[in-house]
Amino acid sequence: MHTVPELVAQASAVGLISHREVIDGIVGVRDESRSNHVHAILVRNRPVAYVKQRGAASALDGDDVIARERRALSCLVDLDCTPQLLSQAAGDLLWVAALRGSDLAAQHGNVPELAEICQAWGAELGKLHQAPVRAGAPLALRPWVLAPSHRGRSMRGAPAGSGYATVLAAIEGEPSLRAAAAEADQRWSERHWMHGDLSATNVMVDTVPCLQVRFVDFEDAGLGDPAWDLATALDTIGYLAPGWSSPSEPLVEYFLRGYRHADGPGRLYPAIQAVRAVATAWQIAGAEQRGSDAAAVRQQVAEWLTRARGYARSSSYASRAVA
Repeated sequence: MHTVPELVAQASAVGLISHREVIDGIVGVRDESRSNHVHAILVRNRPVAYVKQRGAASALDGDDVIARERRALSCLVDLDCTPQLLSQAAGDLLWVAALRGSDLAAQHGNVPELAEICQAWGAELGKLHQAPVRAGAPLALRPWVLAPSHRGRSMRGAPAGSGYATVLAAIEGEPSLRAAAAEADQRWSERHWMHGDLSATNVMVDTVPCLQVRFVDFEDAGLGDPAWDLATALDTIGYLAPGWSSPSEPLVEYFLRGYRHADGPGRLYPAIQAVRAVATAWQIAGAEQRGSDAAAVRQQVAEWLTRARGYARSSSYASRAVA
């Protein structure tokens, strides 16, 4: 992995920052790593660019997230909702320009104001899903839940009794969840662009001079099923609504209204929502490994698995079984 001094030197070499700014001590680097290594290059404590390197999990799984994200951003260069891929993006580093604004989790306001943000979010997602498919566009990775037996090496060996183990036991051992995964796998299409990870930190909101929503972190983006993005967005709204002191229903309605007005091609169905809920349970389980309260994490995991079972009961599989 490239060190912080190496990143600063590269940023200076390509003109992102000046030697004078480095000498004056107004350049900084902030670690914002999650599954992959991400650092923000700061000038006077404001991000001017982000640089990403592969994390341990993607390296272990043989997944070149840097190359795929570079290809995706190159194909989507004409969209306003994506970050600018900087010219020095090559090799094992991905450099993108910083976007203005703040992420969804940092938003505040009354219900009408939040609904307006959600509607703008839905409209931008509809535009992304309709972006022209160009030669060289990458295929999005299918969610591991669709084929749990083929999950990457980094996801194997979950400790007994952990939240991870609970999620794996559910998707591998419960017929309704396996059937929902099979249905979503069968219905998965690769005709439209999808983002792949519309978590709260990957949706940026800027209000100057007017409201605009953009997306970051395109490492999971590619041609895939836009319904996955819709299911993820609805889960994200449901997660954020209590902190916003807002019911989720009007926010969801305005999000979907914006998406429909933009002629977004995706359509939600219960099986994909069941799969998304299982994937969310897995992501929450990871907090246990990062030192969060184990009992609280497992309670949240159980709640998301209960939600997944509810969606699965409404899937086509369940309807056929009743018939």
